[in-house]
Amino acid sequence: MKKIEWVALDLDGTIIDSTNHLYNVYKAFLKEFNCRGSRKEFEKLNGPKLVEIISILKKRYNINEKKSNLIKNYNNKINFAYKNKIYPKKNTKKILTFLKQNQYKIGLVTSSNKKNTDLILKKNDLFKYFSIIVYGDDVSRAKPYPDIYKTFLKKINSYGRNVLAVEDSQNGYNSAKNAGIDCLKINNLSGLIKKLSESDYKTYEIIKSIKIQVQIKPFKKKISSSQKRRINTVWKNEQKNRKKKLFNSKVLSLKSILQSKKQVSINSNFVDYKYIIADRLDPIIGLNLKQVGISGMILFSHRKINYTLFAKRSKNSTEYPGYYELVPSGNLDNLSKQSKGILEYKSKLLVELEEEAGITASNVKEIFEICIINDKNNNVYDICCLIKLKISKTDLTRNIRKSIEYSNPKIVRIKDVPQFIKKNNKKIIPTTLGLLTYYLKSAKLIY
Repeated sequence: MKKIEWVALDLDGTIIDSTNHLYNVYKAFLKEFNCRGSRKEFEKLNGPKLVEIISILKKRYNINEKKSNLIKNYNNKINFAYKNKIYPKKNTKKILTFLKQNQYKIGLVTSSNKKNTDLILKKNDLFKYFSIIVYGDDVSRAKPYPDIYKTFLKKINSYGRNVLAVEDSQNGYNSAKNAGIDCLKINNLSGLIKKLSESDYKTYEIIKSIKIQVQIKPFKKKISSSQKRRINTVWKNEQKNRKKKLFNSKVLSLKSILQSKKQVSINSNFVDYKYIIADRLDPIIGLNLKQVGISGMILFSHRKINYTLFAKRSKNSTEYPGYYELVPSGNLDNLSKQSKGILEYKSKLLVELEEEAGITASNVKEIFEICIINDKNNNVYDICCLIKLKISKTDLTRNIRKSIEYSNPKIVRIKDVPQFIKKNNKKIIPTTLGLLTYYLKSAKLIY
């Protein structure tokens, strides 16, 4: 069972890029009364309700105006900003989708009023991610008082032990902590995945099997015209940002997995690569496609010492650029060999081995599957194989230098792999971490 079941997210500055716009509202408001505030003061006002903010500013700057008029003035400026200038942060939908896919329940705990909150959620199709929403209107005392988080805990019937709050401000952080909730104070949501990984989340899942069969079925999922338009837009934008353009080949997509004592059967079909990429980058498309790839772990001996091979992914890689992974690996596409609807994935892995490491099939002593690794971040399933070589360390090194598609190839002694993982853990792709974990435990080299 997960230690963390609920993730309670703040709105302003955490999932929407509103802080600078609200700071401009604060400055514009004061400017009307020939007053000049400061960023430090604004940050202290990040959390309290608007009524409290106006009371503080009216008294501090000796503003001679009715409080009700000041509230209306300030509120109109905020409403305009929410309607016309404020949008989600870059990774918001990706992180929310990640949380959903990994069975975390998501709450929204915001000091903003219901009107502006609902406006921003509806405008950006974010309502669907949240099971519970607590608004600033729901409590009499705003952050840093604990009332809003206590209301949230009451709604989910929890004492807070299974909840992680995520805030960008000190007032929000104090509010959560005062309610007895563990809180992560960050400005970038990507730090949330790191926190969950450290607490109770693995970025991979291991499906054990000594025999894996891949059956090819026709792709019958209907894709609407609106989905196609969105796919084409995402694909086009992704290509703009890349020096090396992506090729829209037909790649393998998971339909279902059937597991028995004797084997794992993967039912799959070929789909356009742009469908996979667009669906991953824009969850609103909603195809929920799961790509199937292939990964191998090279094993060879030199002077009675066992080795394997790592390399860093190119900066142009679609996923995890600059991360370490085992060599070889790649997509399973419609050019892979098939026999009576069964995909011969090992032959594809041998092709990748030659392309990436310059090692031909004649240098392979044995190749066999051991497991499937699900990369939970990208919803990718890799069939994982061990590749035993009959090649010298000298020849392998020479071939890598000539033909490797990666950077920084590293030949590592098997006994040093646990240390390599500890040193580079944050920069190793999930598939490789899963495969190494399974192999090391099988070889009784627990790290």
